[in-house]
Amino acid sequence: MMLPLVHASILTFFTMTIFFIVAQLKKDNSIVDIGWGIGLIQIALYTIYKNPSAGSLQYYATILILLWGLRLSTHITLRHSRIGEDQRYTAWRTLWQAKGMVYFYLRSFAQIFMLQGFVMIVVGLPVIAINSSLHTSLCLPELCGLCLWIIGFFFEAVADYQLTMFKKEHSADGKILSSGLWHYSRHPNYFGESLMWWGMWLLSIHTGFAVITLASPVTITLLLLYVSGIPLAEKSLASNPAFDKYKSSTSSFIPLPPSQKKQ
Repeated sequence: MMLPLVHASILTFFTMTIFFIVAQLKKDNSIVDIGWGIGLIQIALYTIYKNPSAGSLQYYATILILLWGLRLSTHITLRHSRIGEDQRYTAWRTLWQAKGMVYFYLRSFAQIFMLQGFVMIVVGLPVIAINSSLHTSLCLPELCGLCLWIIGFFFEAVADYQLTMFKKEHSADGKILSSGLWHYSRHPNYFGESLMWWGMWLLSIHTGFAVITLASPVTITLLLLYVSGIPLAEKSLASNPAFDKYKSSTSSFIPLPPSQKKQ
């Protein structure tokens, strides 16, 4: 797995560098979010291409990454076309440019693009392990992982669609989406994202690197719960009285009946 990991890291470095250059030309650092799905797709395609013994397990894993990455990148691209640069990147732009353009470029390259590239490699560890493995069959753990991934994909795709439709109708009236999957979780899309990577980890269980690839679902789950997922999303809604009521009765992550608020 070491050589495919090195190759994937080099490939990711050049990909994120290209995204950085495009972002500076367009003056929009939030383009990096579009690169998240694309970057993992290319890792999957490259690693399966380099494995002459690829079998059903490798093809299943690669197809799942293709479905996930294409859907997510398309969703983010469409959202970006409506709202432009995300406000957190705009805030960083203002703060960093005040210290000079050289500082801005270096800080953007390191903190936004290279950091996301590093996280991409960590999250992509199961895919790298699977697609460089000689184990090609789907046993019980892999089948469980496949089912878990499908459930997660459903949650993320449906929740994103429900939120998009809701925002088209209620973008300026302060209402909070509390129907559909959002009736049971304040962040069903993040729950789905986490579930998919736990499923991908189960698919890597017989590669011989299951302990290492565990870093993937653990990292993405912690990021969503405590760093770039739920905290950022809820910070933007903190001043909305309707959100306070919704928050008091609805689980933040795991879908539960509203009366059973749990993490």
